[in-house]
Amino acid sequence: MSVLGKDSNGRTAQVVTPALTQAIITTSTTSAQSAAVSSTCTIVEIYSAVDAFYATGSNPTAVSTPGTSGIRLRGGESRIINITPGHKIAFILASGTGTAEVTEMA
Repeated sequence: MSVLGKDSNGRTAQVVTPALTQAIITTSTTSAQSAAVSSTCTIVEIYSAVDAFYATGSNPTAVSTPGTSGIRLRGGESRIINITPGHKIAFILASGTGTAEVTEMA
């Protein structure tokens, strides 16, 4: 079971706030990282226009093999995930190029 992120008052976030910042990452068959999320961010929304894989961490490398360091994100799918403040998200595609978005929510 997942644990919900905390808001700025330390309470469990029930509803996320409007987007605080958004980054567009150009993706390809080579892993590409976002910038680090802010030191207070614990929830992000990620989106990819095309099928992609992602990984999170302080210096993540995404791979296009499910179940290793790659979590599948289907094209056109948006997902809200918890993240450690200051961490990054890396994206990779199995083929071609595209863009992914990282939006800080709380």
